[in-house]
Amino acid sequence: MAIVKAIKEITPSDIPTAKHIKTGWAITPRNDKIKALLMGQENRELMIRAVEGESARLPERWVNYAVQGVESSYRTITGESIPTTIDDIVSEALSQTGIEPASCRPSRHGPTEGRTTWIISFTRPVRSFRLFGTGDYAHEIKKNSPAMLHDPGCLGKTTATHQGPHGEQCKDTPKCANCHGPFPATHDKCPAAPTRANGRLIQPTKGELKVIREAGDRASEAMQPARGRQTGSTVETSIEITDGDIANTTEPPLLESPQPP
Repeated sequence: MAIVKAIKEITPSDIPTAKHIKTGWAITPRNDKIKALLMGQENRELMIRAVEGESARLPERWVNYAVQGVESSYRTITGESIPTTIDDIVSEALSQTGIEPASCRPSRHGPTEGRTTWIISFTRPVRSFRLFGTGDYAHEIKKNSPAMLHDPGCLGKTTATHQGPHGEQCKDTPKCANCHGPFPATHDKCPAAPTRANGRLIQPTKGELKVIREAGDRASEAMQPARGRQTGSTVETSIEITDGDIANTTEPPLLESPQPP
């Protein structure tokens, strides 16, 4: 409400949500017009003052890299040990990649045996690099999608990243884990299931199981609907309000503030 009171052109309905995040707050304007209004120079300053903030920016996507084993300090020609600073890392990352990093910060796990893991973020992908010729080459940090229940037919959990750009629940037809046929895993006529004869339990041989599963795979493939590629893009309309501590965030702050909006 502080922002609404400070900027006369907007109403509470123009900012329908304000969500607390790790670094402070994220507000979502009703549309792009309201977002542009809030981020105009005069209104942006009013918004910052209203919440006792420090700055306001639109979010941007960062590509994050971990560089392990970087020396935590270096020695001068006189033998003096000098701690490696963030400015040193920024300068070296720029020198190695040709692109100025958006953020450089040490891992929250802290240094180990005189070496530090640095998290370095860029606004676009860069080639692999090292810092000061020591430690490991940088590797991109990628978040794994959470495991989700299949619906229907799966007896366990699996990662649904193959279905759609946002990892929705799997919409594939059921597939038996034994015969690979297009049936729920609990179906009672599985040709790969053991049979009982003369009081003995008979398991399919490896050769028989291979033939059964090949037939099941063909049947399952025939049951799959034609797959089309999903196109389109998402539009980021949120504005983040943070308290100035960006040590553990993957995006820069928008409006640095300890006060709720």
